[in-house]
Amino acid sequence: MTAWYRKLVIVFLTIVTSSASRIDDLVRRWSPLIWLAPGERFMPDSIEDFLPHTQPGDFYGKMMPEQNIIGGDNSTKLYLHTVNDIVLDELLSNASNSFLYGKDPSKVPVPVYALVTKCHEKIFHVTYWLFFPYSLGKEFCVLGNIPLPHVFSTCLGTKMLLGSHVGDYEHLSMSFDGNSSYPAQIYLGTHESGVYYTLNRKTRSFVYSEQIKRKFLAPKPLFPNEIRIKKKRIEVFASLGSHGLWAEPGNHSYHRFLGIEDISGYGTPWSTWQDLRIYHVDRDVDKFKREANVERGLPKWMFYEGKWGNPRSNCLIWRYFCGITDGPPGMLRSVKDFYCDKM
Repeated sequence: MTAWYRKLVIVFLTIVTSSASRIDDLVRRWSPLIWLAPGERFMPDSIEDFLPHTQPGDFYGKMMPEQNIIGGDNSTKLYLHTVNDIVLDELLSNASNSFLYGKDPSKVPVPVYALVTKCHEKIFHVTYWLFFPYSLGKEFCVLGNIPLPHVFSTCLGTKMLLGSHVGDYEHLSMSFDGNSSYPAQIYLGTHESGVYYTLNRKTRSFVYSEQIKRKFLAPKPLFPNEIRIKKKRIEVFASLGSHGLWAEPGNHSYHRFLGIEDISGYGTPWSTWQDLRIYHVDRDVDKFKREANVERGLPKWMFYEGKWGNPRSNCLIWRYFCGITDGPPGMLRSVKDFYCDKM
């Protein structure tokens, strides 16, 4: 290797390393302060501590021969069952020892998983993934097997807890356009809906711009107008039990027709930057899932494509309304909040 070529390689590697370091610095700088709701019992936890309590199997409970999680196309129809067919009611009744209750992030660092996609030299987006072992559903008004709307804020049937599930991924995303050390946009995921906030460059604040629905039957909540910033960190509020993310504390009308609301407030603080795990992923998620491997420093569980919890059970007339719903998909999703070709 000639001297000039060695110098060229060194300069190139220096530029690449400097760019990656700058991106990681911004990802750490903007890792949010998350407030869990007052009275929250179902705390977050690490995926690594959650997995030993589960075993992959099919919808009908036929388990894989090995407990180790598998990834790729072979995992798409699998679920992560609680091991040894432990009844969920037994796990839920033992709050002091059950893994479903997670860990208090104000007492012990709980990881947040940041997935970074670089589009150009200074243009990238990042998704901060939060994991909870259990998500508590909502009380619905039902008559027999049919959900009912509230009539003048009154349930004319009986109330039933629906929508709980083992495994709960929540997330918020940010896009950086290279023109500022501030995110250009922030997206908050709120159950099956979500909301974008855009940077006002004059006031350095993030204001409401639009909301979206991830599923056809998802409602259109009333979202706050602005994200709060405190001590140069954004503050985000996770709803009680179900952990959907909101830009401010309070009682939020999530589904007005069915009388469902989210409650959030200044409960347990979660300083997510204390244990932030950053992973760089390709903009083509499907290609990334096919080609990436653990030798690149990526955990094996990241490529599991099944459901992160037990299969649905105790369903009403539609499988959309179940006492226990399917666990969520993992972090590597084809539908994203930001795309490089649109930034």
